[in-house]
Amino acid sequence: MIRGPLKFRPGRCRKWRAPWQSARGGGLLLALKSGIAFFDSGTGSIERVAALEAGHPDHRFNDGKCDPRGRFWAGTMNDVTRAPEGRLYRFDGAACVPFESGITIPNSLCWSRDARTMYFADSLKRTVFAYDYDPDRGVPGNKRVFATIAEPAIPDGATVDAEDCIWCAEYGGWRVTRFAPDGRRLRSIELPVKQPTSCMFGGADLDVLYVTTASQRLNAGERAKQPLAGALLAMDVGVRGLPEARFAGYQAIARVSASSAVRAVSCLVHPAIQAEADSDFFSCDFRPAVSTKRMASSRAMVTGVMLERGTITVYPPIW
Repeated sequence: MIRGPLKFRPGRCRKWRAPWQSARGGGLLLALKSGIAFFDSGTGSIERVAALEAGHPDHRFNDGKCDPRGRFWAGTMNDVTRAPEGRLYRFDGAACVPFESGITIPNSLCWSRDARTMYFADSLKRTVFAYDYDPDRGVPGNKRVFATIAEPAIPDGATVDAEDCIWCAEYGGWRVTRFAPDGRRLRSIELPVKQPTSCMFGGADLDVLYVTTASQRLNAGERAKQPLAGALLAMDVGVRGLPEARFAGYQAIARVSASSAVRAVSCLVHPAIQAEADSDFFSCDFRPAVSTKRMASSRAMVTGVMLERGTITVYPPIW
């Protein structure tokens, strides 16, 4: 059941311009067009810690997520031609290590419950791949086809639930789909929007599936038929999710205390239209994470982060 679109309270939103200066407090890990950066939500400062590959001005980062041990994985893509020039990187706080090349649009990063399987999609190939994964070394191997997505949809953001099944947003397909660990399609949930971009479990008990959507490339007639395009949807799907790992390498780089916690947020490619505003945004994944202010209760929250023309907006968490 779709609970409906969620609206953040504009009066409670916090915005910062994005100067390239040093960040020394806890905050967010961002995958931006020009590289990976730490964002200090207390001061609004940003420190770029890993640059995108040199000589490729048309490239940028796309989907990203932390593995269960807290390493940040993110893929790059050619944002102009969509040529298979992208790479998949692992960032552990010291360097970006490339693991795969020839990617068109990187998406669907997530890990199995036991951390022994990594999932990753090359969207224009309409294929989600599975890899054997060594969680101790952070190394994938034995790549194989996990699932294929029928045209005109492509696989976008994905997550794993508590029963070890994979939920994948099918961009252009009007649905999110649940796959069994062996790749069988178990269930598809039809949505009132054509372009779901990602999905993630949140809420106090991780029992709500949040789905981000996009309104890019829709004409006026299509937007009229899809008034929720660009909204954040919340759904009861009858299953709970898994807690997302926090980035583990921040303390060494930013020299903050071992008690500091950082949420990893990766900017998606899809400009979304807010339900109450007619302006374009680059929508980011909505990650459930344990609030540093509520560690004792271990409640999960979903925080919205959007990037528009150099301005970072952090929205209040949804409980």
